[in-house]
Amino acid sequence: MLPFTRRQTGIELPWTWCARCHRAYITGNARVVQFSSDALHPHPVRMVLCPYYDCNSSTRRHGWDWRSFQRQHPQYPYFPTTDVIYQD
Repeated sequence: MLPFTRRQTGIELPWTWCARCHRAYITGNARVVQFSSDALHPHPVRMVLCPYYDCNSSTRRHGWDWRSFQRQHPQYPYFPTTDVIYQD
């Protein structure tokens, strides 16, 4: 649950829609997995994943701006709700 709502702050938070699990989340809320470098992989790898634990998709590959998604699907709300599936 969000620590504050739009009504309390008057600020609209940017949302991202995950094309794999079809749910929306606040942009920037992601799981980050950092792998350290070793002899075979000299550069550390940083994976940024969808914040839903049952979805392990990359936000770079499957994350879409909610406004772009909502423009193509006007039946969905202007402000999405977390943990609701919005299928395209």
